[in-house]
Amino acid sequence: MKELSDRRTRRVAWRVSSLIVALASASCGSNQKPVYPVQGQVNFEGRPLPSAFVVFHPVGESDGDSVRPVGQGDRAGSFNLTTYTKHDGAPAGQYAVTVEYRPPPLDDGKPVKDILPARYAKPDSSGLRVEIVEGNNELAPFELKR
Repeated sequence: MKELSDRRTRRVAWRVSSLIVALASASCGSNQKPVYPVQGQVNFEGRPLPSAFVVFHPVGESDGDSVRPVGQGDRAGSFNLTTYTKHDGAPAGQYAVTVEYRPPPLDDGKPVKDILPARYAKPDSSGLRVEIVEGNNELAPFELKR
């Protein structure tokens, strides 16, 4: 029973920490830009990548206070973006996208090794670009390769 409880505690802690990262990445305040729903999927080597963590970096904005919408992929590799509140979307504009593999820790508490090439973790080298428009945004899947 203790092992099951420890495993649940680690998973809950991982989910809470992911949410904290998402909220910390989002800008708060009265100058909020309008946001539009964004759904997408991440595939790696032709298969859905569960637990992909995506960050949308506004192109042409060097301001450290710029909003950076984030999404945490589910088991099927699908995600919804969050800017201010959970799954609210992203402001319209051009974005460079980064992707990291962030599954829950193993049962022994050790983190899982990132299987993605390092280039996907940097906006300048990921090669992933999208435009978010007013209205609903259903993105084409991001197809990542080694």
